[in-house]
Amino acid sequence: MERELNQKLIEKLRNKEIWLHYGDLGSSGDLEGLRLVIKTAFPDDKRIPGGTANYYRNINNHWDGTSYTSPAGIPVMSLIFFISL
Repeated sequence: MERELNQKLIEKLRNKEIWLHYGDLGSSGDLEGLRLVIKTAFPDDKRIPGGTANYYRNINNHWDGTSYTSPAGIPVMSLIFFISL
């Protein structure tokens, strides 16, 4: 079954308007989904996320993973909102 991505959230992630949260109960363990979202949001970045970070964001048009919370004022969206079946 092919997964459909929420292009509005992908664009917001790319534009530094939101962070992606991977470590919550709804998305933890969906490494394939995480990689799909990251590859779509940052096609020029050839690195592959290992899923060890809880949060993913845009730094200089490349993804960056961190286990710290997002800065105040920037919303965090769970991976489950980026992908639908």
